[in-house]
Amino acid sequence: MSRGPDAATWFERELVAMANDAGVAIALHAVSSTPWLSATFAGTQLTLNVDAQDTLALDHWLQALPEAEFRPGRYLVADLAVTRRPRADKGARAELAVLIVERC
Repeated sequence: MSRGPDAATWFERELVAMANDAGVAIALHAVSSTPWLSATFAGTQLTLNVDAQDTLALDHWLQALPEAEFRPGRYLVADLAVTRRPRADKGARAELAVLIVERC
C-alpha cells in the first residue's frame, strides 16, 4: 500500500495550487531537503526557490504565505519563512525555508 507523496512533493503540489488560486504563476526549484527529527516529531527541512513575474499579486501572496493554511493530511507545515530577491529579467525570486512535520 502506498503512503502517498513525500513531504517535499506534497508541499510543492500544495504551493503550486495555492499560487494558482491567487493568480500567480510560479516555477519551483528545490535547493535542499534534509530529514529533521526532534524528541517528539519527524519531518523535513526544505528550501525552495520560487521564480515568478514581479507583480502585486505575487507580493500579496508571498506576504500571506507564512500564515497560510495548508490542506490537512499526512503533513503539517510547522514553520515557513520567505526571503525575496529581485532577478535581472524583471522577475522575482523568493526563497522559502520550510519545516514540515509528519502527523501521527
